[in-house]
Amino acid sequence: MRAFDKFVTWLENLAMMLAAATLAIMVCVQTYNVILRYFFKAPVAWTYPFITNYLLEALFFLAISWTLRTGGHIQLDLFSQHFNKATSRAAGLLSNGIAFTLFLIIFWLGILRVMDAFAEGDISPDTLQWPLWTSYILVPIGSGIVCLRLFLRMITLTPVSERPD
Repeated sequence: MRAFDKFVTWLENLAMMLAAATLAIMVCVQTYNVILRYFFKAPVAWTYPFITNYLLEALFFLAISWTLRTGGHIQLDLFSQHFNKATSRAAGLLSNGIAFTLFLIIFWLGILRVMDAFAEGDISPDTLQWPLWTSYILVPIGSGIVCLRLFLRMITLTPVSERPD
């Protein structure tokens, strides 16, 4: 089990490094567009679709599992702070199980969407005209990594109120 946890942690760290790089690229692309727009009166048409269809999606889906592992998500502990250890573990199993099910559905639907866009040869309707599956693939990648983390949390019976070190 330790090896699987290390592998998932490695995947999360890699995805988070890519998300951080995505944020840096987003800042550079937007700065480039602002400079061209306001100083040279020559805005670049591809920056908005590139940021919204690729970079924001990558930023969100690649960072979500790392954020879950490190306890960065909002956590409501109004009731859980009063749970004993057994109740906290049961609540953790239930909440992680629900989240796992939802992210598994997102993963599966994302895979279907990628396959459909690839098979149909869908391209973006904007100035980029890139294949849409290249954007859609970020959804199953990110949600798949989250599923792995949630699976680990379920089998280790992580209590609902436990925060990582």
